[in-house]
Amino acid sequence: MKCESAAGTIRVKTSSGPMRISTAMGSILAELLAGTHLEDSSLVAGAGDITVLIPSNLALSVMARNDSGGNPHGILSDFSEVRAKSFGFSRAPLVAEGSINGGGPVLRINTAAGIIYLKKLK
Repeated sequence: MKCESAAGTIRVKTSSGPMRISTAMGSILAELLAGTHLEDSSLVAGAGDITVLIPSNLALSVMARNDSGGNPHGILSDFSEVRAKSFGFSRAPLVAEGSINGGGPVLRINTAAGIIYLKKLK
């Protein structure tokens, strides 16, 4: 699935294949469905929040990056396997990486100005 927007919110639900979602100005809400056969994917927002709803039993590797700098809460995760790390500089990017349920396809998430939310679906 490929979806691009210059301005505006993008909402997607996916059950299989790769996702390539990007918006210059706007938020992204991506819901991964239970039983998803996801492939390596990316979610990119120039200016906007990114929220990913992830089933609690989905095997997934996450690489998230928030380039807004200076915001210690720029990546918020319900998953203990994925925790944000700062590099100690006030304007440095905030990065979170981890393997959920042993890992799987890589989901790359990046925002330049916003917050990344990784929400666990029960």
